[in-house]
Amino acid sequence: MGVVLHALTLPYCNQNVIMQCYCDHVSITRLGCGEGVTYVLDVALANALFTLLVPLAFIIFSYFSIIVAALKMSQAERSHKVMSTCAPQIFTTCLYYVPRCFVYLSYNLGFTFSVQARVIITMMYSLLPALVNPAIYCLKTQDIKMALTQRFRKGRSRIAHRTDRKGALK
Repeated sequence: MGVVLHALTLPYCNQNVIMQCYCDHVSITRLGCGEGVTYVLDVALANALFTLLVPLAFIIFSYFSIIVAALKMSQAERSHKVMSTCAPQIFTTCLYYVPRCFVYLSYNLGFTFSVQARVIITMMYSLLPALVNPAIYCLKTQDIKMALTQRFRKGRSRIAHRTDRKGALK
């Protein structure tokens, strides 16, 4: 909230059209003019990196601790179970944090992207984790996995029986 209020202090004298799928802080601040724009962007970057990297550091530390504990386990089966539980969570975490950090850092390093690329990157960290996470946990549930496998096999066998050897439909 503070970075948004900080952006309100800027004078806006250029075209006020945001070429993005939503109003993000960088897009709004880019429309500003005057001496304070770089300061507002620097404060926003520091705030964004702090709010992204501090939780990410705790997440990395906790997964590292889990992986070290799993590797110390005597039975390989327990170790495999811990790893199979952590891997999807790490994947989902990376789907959120990697594109988001990339967006913040790339802008401040001077990289520019087309409007379509910015929208795609934004949608990656906004939608992909929410889409992938339920799918991963559905496939980890044995009953759901078996039901999907049976359904897929039935569908494939129905398609196979509908044509004869010459490719004509029966």
